[in-house]
Amino acid sequence: MKLKLGMRTFKTGLGIYLAFLISELVGLERGTLAAITAVVGMQPSLKSSVYTIKNQISATLIGCIFAILIAYYFNGSLIMLAIASIVTIWLCLRLGWQDSIILAVITLILIGEATKGDFIVVVQNRMINIFIGLSVAFALNIIIPPRHSQRLLEKVDELRHTFEEFYHRCVDDILNDIPLGREEVKTNTQSIKNLLEEARAIYILSIESKLKYDEEKEKDTYFLVRRSINAIQSNLERLLEVHRSIILAPNTEKHKELRQEIHDYLTSIFFYHQKIYDYILHDKPLEDRIITEFNVKEKEVENKIVCLVNQACDLEPLHYYNMVAEAQRIMNKAWSLAEEKEKFHIKTRDK
Repeated sequence: MKLKLGMRTFKTGLGIYLAFLISELVGLERGTLAAITAVVGMQPSLKSSVYTIKNQISATLIGCIFAILIAYYFNGSLIMLAIASIVTIWLCLRLGWQDSIILAVITLILIGEATKGDFIVVVQNRMINIFIGLSVAFALNIIIPPRHSQRLLEKVDELRHTFEEFYHRCVDDILNDIPLGREEVKTNTQSIKNLLEEARAIYILSIESKLKYDEEKEKDTYFLVRRSINAIQSNLERLLEVHRSIILAPNTEKHKELRQEIHDYLTSIFFYHQKIYDYILHDKPLEDRIITEFNVKEKEVENKIVCLVNQACDLEPLHYYNMVAEAQRIMNKAWSLAEEKEKFHIKTRDK
């Protein structure tokens, strides 16, 4: 298992060092609170950093107010600190500041335990420490903004390869006597769904690292990646329907030739899907002949299935038609992504 340290890890270490260093330069005895605050404020995206720092300041003020009251009127009473911590946590939860609870309570304890004689100096020092920590965290996220674009592309690439591998195994069942078991299908489906969630999580971090990004209006690389993720989710359901039809379709000697032709047709979709996603994610050339070839193959297979249906005395041959129709939807969904990519290229060239 490879252990990979991300930029956020290095920024956190740098933030701790800078927090201690600045605290020492301004004459504070201890920069521990500044370092803790810098760690808390170091978020994975710019939007979450801004949101967290705003909430941290608000929650810290609540903790500070309670701490001043306890230090001044109750001389740092431990019982009152415990009660105040409960109230502080409750207020943070009510206001939706869950991520700020730790810092608010730390502020409450470090200031509230001060004796009445020197609590003003303690309050001043603690607030300066908190300001230093939050400033360091925010500055580092602005100077070295989180970059998730490469991670996103890698995850979507992993997602599409996993989907394509599962697609290929499902399609091969049209020629296999023993198809994939139910548990194996379920396991592969869940793996793809897990990758879909991971890809979407990285996508959210990516767009949150662009403060003014409007995902409804922007038609850029992130838009294409989001569409690609959504397409695979839709096509997963279509693939499961294709596999279901493969299992239910009649499999006798007279259907052998047709099953081979449909297998070749479905395999060509696998090939086209690879080419389209290579074009979308890696800018590899995409030949226009692909859609023409697909339309010709589709028409040939459709004609043979229609003949089979017309000759049949039952509805079983419709399973062949269904697997071809669902496969066509998979292809069309992927091809629409290629068209969006082309529009994006044209817009980029025109600028």
